[in-house]
Amino acid sequence: RPEEMKIHFRGARNVGVEREKLLGVIAHGAHYAGWPNSMAALRVLDEVWPENAS
Repeated sequence: RPEEMKIHFRGARNVGVEREKLLGVIAHGAHYAGWPNSMAALRVLDEVWPENAS
């Protein structure tokens, strides 16, 4: 589902959600979706929205 995550992460960025907020959501979701899925989400987030990007 990485392609869907890319769409949602870009949309969140476009409406002003902070990257740190998404990191928190991913960490919280890890307890429900599992850590492997959350690690995949982190990789997608880093691809779409690198840490050093504004």
